[in-house]
Amino acid sequence: MKHNLSIATALALSLLVVPACKKDKKEGSDKTETSEKAGGDTKAKGGDKGTAEMGNSPGAAAAGDMMAHFPADTEIVLAFNIANLTGSKMWKEYGDAAMANASKELGEFKETCGFDPVTTIKSVHLGINSAKSEEPVMIVNGFAREQLTKCATAMAAKEGKKVEITEEGKFTFITHEDKKTTIGWVDGTTMLLVPNKADQAYLEARMAGKDGLKGNAGFETAAGKAKQSAPIWFAGNFAAGSPAASGAGAMGAAPTGFYGSIGFTDGVDFDLGVTFADAKSAEETLNMAKPMLGMAKGQLGPAGDIVDKLQLATKGADMTVGLKLTDADVEKLKALAGPMLGGM
Repeated sequence: MKHNLSIATALALSLLVVPACKKDKKEGSDKTETSEKAGGDTKAKGGDKGTAEMGNSPGAAAAGDMMAHFPADTEIVLAFNIANLTGSKMWKEYGDAAMANASKELGEFKETCGFDPVTTIKSVHLGINSAKSEEPVMIVNGFAREQLTKCATAMAAKEGKKVEITEEGKFTFITHEDKKTTIGWVDGTTMLLVPNKADQAYLEARMAGKDGLKGNAGFETAAGKAKQSAPIWFAGNFAAGSPAASGAGAMGAAPTGFYGSIGFTDGVDFDLGVTFADAKSAEETLNMAKPMLGMAKGQLGPAGDIVDKLQLATKGADMTVGLKLTDADVEKLKALAGPMLGGM
């Protein structure tokens, strides 16, 4: 079986995509390993002083402004406030079911690494540019630096693999199956990485906030409209000619940005705002959307009355969409979806 993700990436995404950590062994492959002993070899160059230099305040980066760490050409930021998500009423009622498909891999992860990523990770922020093929810039808050090192070593040892881990100042370098991953530490519990870009200079610039997204008026306006206290929030600001903007505007005016959030305080709250160049474009898009909702309602059958709960409006150059589902609505959808999901 083959690694779909590097060890470091698997750790960072363990809560969100635990099944992707499932490993396949390569057939007919016996690559030269980089460490001198099975299970990993941790080295320190110039002293492991990174954590001391950066401070050990848990959640310090999560409470601060993440925007500076994303490159200036970032179009979309997607944020998961994991602590808010797992503490929500909805998670307490449906979390076990939501994680059922990942229960085996999650259990193996906890047994191997000695901690539960669901309760350890506090937040994950992803910065994406639709014109680039690289994986997103990721900022993960919650893992202590020593947890990452021990977990990566333990995961490799369990698979009979070898991994070389080198600590140098503010960086951790992981070499595994000839793939090198570079992780920068913003502080003692906040790591920054680009899974397919092992470029120390690039990460150093991101950690320092050089040529970052902070100060981008268009993006800061969009992000400021999102409910950043929600378990999940997102915002985007598109440059001219952006592939994402062109796709979104295929049936009308191309948007210049968007923002929104998903909350689970009492049922489900979904908010979306789409920003256009002018109020006229927002109004025209709203008028195009209304008949589509009527068609969708007919296609949804017994669940069609959910469409009636959608609140569409315009506010200046923004078209807004709101949806509030009560616990009863969620139970209804669950009952209707049950037979279909059971056959998947």
